[in-house]
Amino acid sequence: MKIPNSFALIYCDGSALGNPGPAGFAAYVQYFYNRRCIKDRWIAGCFRVTTNNRAELWSLIYALNSLPDSVELVEVFMDSRYVVEAISQGWVFKWVVSGKSRPNLDLWEKVYVFMKRIRIVPHWVEGHSSYVINVLCDSLARQMAEFAERHPLDAVDDPGFLD
Repeated sequence: MKIPNSFALIYCDGSALGNPGPAGFAAYVQYFYNRRCIKDRWIAGCFRVTTNNRAELWSLIYALNSLPDSVELVEVFMDSRYVVEAISQGWVFKWVVSGKSRPNLDLWEKVYVFMKRIRIVPHWVEGHSSYVINVLCDSLARQMAEFAERHPLDAVDDPGFLD
């Protein structure tokens, strides 16, 4: 695979205390230009109540949203088979184009917008394993979920979550 001039690596995770329950997400993003990392950042947030799958999707969406428009390729590392397989198997395209109601369609539509302009290559990594950055993402996502549980007024509502 030819490496483009502008690419990014994203490590992300979501966590919900209960399903649904207070939830958090975290991502670490590295942006490369001419094969040099020129920017990296941590992103985290929390919701009063949502599901684990939605927290996983939000971690990816916030990370993708942080990238410059010039990014051509993104490699994503996460422990959510749900997200990784939906992207790698092309299910996202089918779900969005069909227009049929399905869980989390509002978030898949956001991912689809990115997929139309950026090549996204997802990689499944085992949770709580030797991928240090993913372990850190997991820890931060869990801390954010715990924060939402302790301080619900400081957490936000997941705009598409329906009880």
